Amino acid sequence: MTEQGGAAGHGGADRPATAELRAADRTGTAGPGGSGPGGSGPGGPAPGAAGSATAPARSRRSFLTHLVAAPTLALVTRAAADVLAPQPAHAVVPSLPAIADLIDLGDLFILAGAPTSALLALAVDPDGTIRFRLPREEVGQGLTTAVAMLVAEELDAPLDSVRVELDDARPELLFNQLTGSSNAIRSLYGPVRQCAATARARLVAAAAARWGLPAARLSTAGGVVRAPDGRSAGYGSLAEAAASPALTVLGAAPKPAARHTLVGTPAGRIDARAMVTGAQRYTLDLDVPGAKPCVVRRPPTLGGSGQGARPASPRTRPRGRGPG
Repeated sequence: MTEQGGAAGHGGADRPATAELRAADRTGTAGPGGSGPGGSGPGGPAPGAAGSATAPARSRRSFLTHLVAAPTLALVTRAAADVLAPQPAHAVVPSLPAIADLIDLGDLFILAGAPTSALLALAVDPDGTIRFRLPREEVGQGLTTAVAMLVAEELDAPLDSVRVELDDARPELLFNQLTGSSNAIRSLYGPVRQCAATARARLVAAAAARWGLPAARLSTAGGVVRAPDGRSAGYGSLAEAAASPALTVLGAAPKPAARHTLVGTPAGRIDARAMVTGAQRYTLDLDVPGAKPCVVRRPPTLGGSGQGARPASPRTRPRGRGPG
């Protein structure tokens, strides 16, 4: 955008407005015409005025106002035919804000899953194995390892005793089973810790009932409940008693971060060995009755388009090659 008409300060007319803006910011002058001798723009003295006259101080907002007004005034001097001719509209049509402009998508997922965030499933087997059903997808981001660390931390159990299994879709969870927008740990951090802390409290209460001791005098470490007199019981041996509805359990609270011994430390992925040995089960490994495996065939070049395909019969297709 350039100034038109009588704006001739700082070197003459038709100078880019952006240059004028920078000059005004540096020197504190006001108006496209400048405030030095010879300026004739809206911000300087009128022609014929004394050269020593000083322009009134103007704010940057005032400068911008004059800068925008200059082209508008220049349009008035057009020829009549030009004025009557249709002119392009330069106004920006307002539009409704997108969801991302109002709220972070990850935060939206958390809010959507909040009503059912406590409906998590954790089980302790008689052999001491801890199984947690994860209502999210593991797509290579290491989520199962992170959740296993949270469970092991709150239960004071070895990490290798925790098994994180991807849960089936559960209608009662509603939106609390969405994976995306980097929100999995943000949405699960609190609920997973609370679930594991509750399980630990029930195991401790079961041991306290067995030994006739206050639960507050017992401690846990390495998947074992210990009493001050040296008695101990593994989580597996307490699992059945801990599941009794008649067991009285006081409120359970997750550990404060200052007491974490596992979370925040380096740990290997719990599914790494299964992935490199071929034991890991993926979606394609599911045997769904009546379903036929299929893949998307894409052109071998960037920007290419499909011209057709000749799908081979499954019985005649060479083994190890894709369809067609």
